[in-house]
Amino acid sequence: MTGPLMVEAASTTAYGVVFTFLPLTASAAPGALLAAQAPTVLSRLGAGWLIDRYGGRQVLLPAVLATTIGTASAAASHAPALLPAGTALFGAGFGAVQSATLVLAVQVAGDRPGGLGVAGVAWNVAFDGGTGIGSLAGGPLLSLGGPSALFPATAAVLAAFFLLDLRRAHLPDSKNCGSSQDN
Repeated sequence: MTGPLMVEAASTTAYGVVFTFLPLTASAAPGALLAAQAPTVLSRLGAGWLIDRYGGRQVLLPAVLATTIGTASAAASHAPALLPAGTALFGAGFGAVQSATLVLAVQVAGDRPGGLGVAGVAWNVAFDGGTGIGSLAGGPLLSLGGPSALFPATAAVLAAFFLLDLRRAHLPDSKNCGSSQDN
């Protein structure tokens, strides 16, 4: 369960950075933030449909890629034409990441009521913790390097956590006799 929760925390760290610091760096931020929210909601619906057919792990890769690219694109906050497109990509990826990571955490928990409760609580802690980390840690990064450093650095953190999760998901495990598992 830790892999998807690490990705969840990293994606919500990006969320905390984008929604806390984009308004400080771009005059087009209100429209860009609206452009992020609508795709977030819609992608959760689409991701649910895709997860039902292909599984959470298969949806997570394109979702994290979209979130990462969208986060990095906020560095172009000086380009009002590009900013809404980047934040829309961020929102679409972010919504799908939420759905995929929650499904993966619940799958690992199994059918045990206690396990489902732990999965739900852990997912929410990852969501809230990541949002707080992004909101707090982004300030010093923004003051040191500006938006051209903050947003790509945040995207790099998300990509790194996803790569760790991918590696972990494909390592043999004594519980699953060497086969990969959605964990």
